[in-house]
Amino acid sequence: MDGMGRTAGLFAAALVALATGCTSTTSSPVLRAEPVASKSTTTGSTTPGTSSLSPTPSVSPSASSSKAPSPSVPATMAPPKTPPLAPPQIHTLQVSLRGHVVTMPAQLVAGTYYVHVSTSDASNALQVVRPAASTTPTSFMALYTAFRSSSSGPAVETAFRRWRTSVTFVGGAYVVPRALSGTMQTAGGQGTFAITLTAGKYWFYTSLQGQIQGTASEVREITVVGPAQQVAIAAVATARFEPVNAQSVSLPRTIPTHGFLLGIGGNGMVNTLSLQRLRPGVTDAQLQDATSCITDLPPPRLQCFQEPSQLHLGGGISGGQTALWYYSLPPGDYAVFQGSTNAAGDNPSLFGLVTRVTVT
Repeated sequence: MDGMGRTAGLFAAALVALATGCTSTTSSPVLRAEPVASKSTTTGSTTPGTSSLSPTPSVSPSASSSKAPSPSVPATMAPPKTPPLAPPQIHTLQVSLRGHVVTMPAQLVAGTYYVHVSTSDASNALQVVRPAASTTPTSFMALYTAFRSSSSGPAVETAFRRWRTSVTFVGGAYVVPRALSGTMQTAGGQGTFAITLTAGKYWFYTSLQGQIQGTASEVREITVVGPAQQVAIAAVATARFEPVNAQSVSLPRTIPTHGFLLGIGGNGMVNTLSLQRLRPGVTDAQLQDATSCITDLPPPRLQCFQEPSQLHLGGGISGGQTALWYYSLPPGDYAVFQGSTNAAGDNPSLFGLVTRVTVT
């Protein structure tokens, strides 16, 4: 009985212990499922009751990292390099002359041009001018007519000045017959000059020494648009007209057979360059004495030139203006002089204002 009593007592005690253990905080812990850790708005911390393992910290875009950047990766990106601008190009312009009609585009972009002038005529010439704001082709022609009809003296000087200053003469080309190819132009009956056009209005017209050969309606008005990018063109020599009255012109004694000639205009005339090829044996004294080779009346005493007519190089330029005239000449000696006439209609070559140039 005593053994059975002890056994029953122990069994009863175990039941009591089991019943009381369900509510005791000191009993062995019960395994629970851990909650999934959630990220906090504060970098590197966790919400209360979550796993002690911190999530990978998130870095604010504006915050700087405490870790030094790798030497191979710059801390800040350099701004992209601007690609270099393409160098300005020289444009090419084709102009056709037939009688007094000029055929070419009505609008051009600003810049430097090689202008190639061709004609089917026996000879022709192109003049380029930039008109004053108040000048029209009609008023320009009226001023020229007034100049040509004026009598000698102060009246003709005034009319001449009004006409030539109503526009700015900026160059052009003289085209000779195809039969004279190789004398004053590139082969094929073509004349060439170079010019830089800036935004604004220009006139192109057929001309002789700057004078309009057609009517006002045959002046071709061209509009130039955009910023000008000037390109330097090398000249083989410079023709400098005397700055005060442009009566004479100076050049190097020797020039090559071809290339661009830089003309610098003198005041008082529409400056053009004329030349004639000399016969062998003509001296400088004979060339400049105003009786032997070039005269008005009577005829000259000597036959100094191989070609009977003068050859003109390029279109006219105003005082202070420059032009680039292309030439191609066979070797030899040439008489070079101002090709335009003064207000009285006289050419300076009549006064012995002639320069000798040797083409080699």
